[in-house]
Amino acid sequence: MSDKDIQDTRTITVNWCVANAGVIQAPYNILLNNLQFQSPDFVRLDLFSVANSALNDSMYVVQSNLTETDPIISFTGRQNFPVNLSTLIAIKKPISQLNFSVQMLNTANQLVDPTFPSAAPPAPAGTVWVSITFTLIRLNKYKHQDSVKMADNR
Repeated sequence: MSDKDIQDTRTITVNWCVANAGVIQAPYNILLNNLQFQSPDFVRLDLFSVANSALNDSMYVVQSNLTETDPIISFTGRQNFPVNLSTLIAIKKPISQLNFSVQMLNTANQLVDPTFPSAAPPAPAGTVWVSITFTLIRLNKYKHQDSVKMADNR
């Protein structure tokens, strides 16, 4: 994809509290029309970071409607870290709203509702912040008559 193929881009950072003192917060949702952006064709995931106040051994999975079934990224509850991703994903069906959620893998490798235990009782359960920076990309749409004009001009 070259720069001349790109019609519009929008870089967005989503910061949301996944759990506050162990209480699971709602998934993060954002309407694309609030961003003055419609019908992205691709998304480039740029940066992902986690801040976890009560480290644990669980594996968590971040999911989004940006991908149909695959998770965006997974992380353990033992780390506070940033990850540079630079991953380009094609958006296969039109979306008008972005949503992000976190689930946890249990010992049977199944996705379940997450829990964020405390570091050591009686400390409060964990507070977890997730941040994702991504760029939405919309491509130029070539109309049939434009292709015909280009062919006639050769």
